[in-house]
Amino acid sequence: MTSRRRARIWAIQQLFQRDFNPDGAERVWEALTEERDPDEQQPEPDERARAFAESLVNGVIARRVEIDALLGRAAVNWTIQRMSGVDRNIMRAAICEMLAYPDIPTAVTINEALEMAKMLSDDASPRFINGVLDRVRRDLATKSSDTSDKSDVSAASGAGA
Repeated sequence: MTSRRRARIWAIQQLFQRDFNPDGAERVWEALTEERDPDEQQPEPDERARAFAESLVNGVIARRVEIDALLGRAAVNWTIQRMSGVDRNIMRAAICEMLAYPDIPTAVTINEALEMAKMLSDDASPRFINGVLDRVRRDLATKSSDTSDKSDVSAASGAGA
């Protein structure tokens, strides 16, 4: 398992814990990052993996309103509260990654979210998560395109000069 994948798992577990016990979430962090499967050869958690996991958790916390709004719009006929806690936090982490890490291709982010769903959730989750995250991806691309179109028009018209 790659260190980034392990970091994503830590972030999802931490976010899940925060949903149900926000006050106890900090105590769980060390246990999550030190937990190892004795049958799997895993390296010691490196600082880059831990920093990536922490940035995802902190990013979701800081941008929770924006992330949940994107999630709510993309999950047609679903409320955020109705989603499973694992699925909700897989998607929150993936949306945060799409927003905060433009250097990571969205296809990679979505694929990693699907792998997390296969590992951590039920059989129906990957399909649901794929549909919702693909819609978020399209919404963000449209928003980005709209913003760049507006700045192109402003520059062409001499506005802002």
